[in-house]
Amino acid sequence: MNGLCVNQMSAGYGSVQVLRDLSFSLPSGTVTGVLGANGCGKTTLLKSILGLTQPLSGEVELGDHLEIGYFEQEGDYNNATTCIEEIWKEFPSLNQAEIRAALAKCGLTTKHIESPRLGCCYTG
Repeated sequence: MNGLCVNQMSAGYGSVQVLRDLSFSLPSGTVTGVLGANGCGKTTLLKSILGLTQPLSGEVELGDHLEIGYFEQEGDYNNATTCIEEIWKEFPSLNQAEIRAALAKCGLTTKHIESPRLGCCYTG
């Protein structure tokens, strides 16, 4: 298995189910952003994929040598650093052009990437 495979996953907290029968796969090397309205299950999805919370049902398969980057919305980030600096700390093998390209695919502009508190690590 290369990449990520989610099969018939349902997730939520207690009796509240926010994701139901979700299935998808992403090949290795894919850069993906998760977008959606507040409360629709984005964080629940990511935490289930990362194994931080257990899905209510279904399966999550992670491929060998897979790197998943996840920055919590309310993380304890150094407010003096930029988004690109925070990501570079997590993925030091990537060069600046690779990081910028990945962030651009998620819709972030140079202003977001280079400004403290405005980057992906600091917005809600």
